[in-house]
Amino acid sequence: MSPLLHQLRQILRRYPRLVVLLLISILATGFFSLRALDEMRSLAPHDSHPLAPWMTPRYIVKNHDVPPEVLRDVLGDQPMDLKHIPLHRIARRLDVPLPDLVVELEAAIEDWRRANTGDGAATGKATGNGTGQVRP
Repeated sequence: MSPLLHQLRQILRRYPRLVVLLLISILATGFFSLRALDEMRSLAPHDSHPLAPWMTPRYIVKNHDVPPEVLRDVLGDQPMDLKHIPLHRIARRLDVPLPDLVVELEAAIEDWRRANTGDGAATGKATGNGTGQVRP
């Protein structure tokens, strides 16, 4: 048996509570470090992706930072019933060509941005709430 392994066994026998506390603190540090990194990533500014056939209404609402009502105007009363269905299937359901649906959605998003923020149309990302105050 190596001397290092022997020393570790002695420490574990002499101070079992201390070893357990050390392991818990290491795990907690790792856990909260990962949470902090994840939170930093979500706070980082990102550009909205152009609409694609694989996107769902829920993804569009989150990624383009628009309320569900914007999509409801184009998709009808059920956009959140369709929230997990990709655009290409929704277009088939509504019997509308996919490119036409994408153009309508993009126009609705752009109209909402123009109506609710002074610079949303220029930046491609909504930054206001229509009151002249920037959202946190």
